[in-house]
Amino acid sequence: MIASLFKSLGAELKIPNFRTIHYRFSNSESKIKEVFKTSGINFDNIPNECVVIIDSTGVRLSNKGKWMAKRHKIKRNKKWLKIHVAVDSTSKQVIDIQIITQENVHDIKKAKELVENAFRNLEEKGKRIFKVLADKGYDVRDFYDFIKRMGAIAGIIPRKNSKTKFNGYRDLLVNRIKEIGINAYKQEIGYSFRNIGEGFFSIFKRRFGEHVVSKKLENIKTEIFLKAILINKFLTMNNY
Repeated sequence: MIASLFKSLGAELKIPNFRTIHYRFSNSESKIKEVFKTSGINFDNIPNECVVIIDSTGVRLSNKGKWMAKRHKIKRNKKWLKIHVAVDSTSKQVIDIQIITQENVHDIKKAKELVENAFRNLEEKGKRIFKVLADKGYDVRDFYDFIKRMGAIAGIIPRKNSKTKFNGYRDLLVNRIKEIGINAYKQEIGYSFRNIGEGFFSIFKRRFGEHVVSKKLENIKTEIFLKAILINKFLTMNNY
């Protein structure tokens, strides 16, 4: 089809076969990560002092047999992978992605690496993270201290009835909530901007579905990075 299309335009081009495309795709994981950092993000749309939202979502590893399972009432063990992202609140672009296949791994396990990579990607362009917004799933003392060491503000809501223990950075925020109330605190840190991270996942799943097509882990990572690059490009073109 591609060959006939080019031929109708008066161009004789050699079209690679499926095996060649599959081979190159299977060996492009490291290259696609570099493409994501260099041209997959439009840094001109990101402010010098930016607010980053971190969040995660689950994606199915397969979409096969869904109708048959529903028709015959068969219970299947669904296999998932988790996508962790850092999203800029202004441009709504993804700055970094982390992918894990273990369903029982807690979000905090990838949070530090996610934020550290986002810091590094922005620092190379002369920009920095001013604040990190995250939900209660990231309410871990060590993560608060990590964000502070990186020179940013932690916009995380501590769990209900949280108590102070070591007079650390988290304890200062807990005391602030007790002082002004949870609603005023959410408004103070701009917690509502977290829906921008959820908006990225909404775009991702509406455009590409809730499952991945690739089977090998290396190809899955490449596929997700390619989809993230496309979404960033769409956002740059103001199509969303």
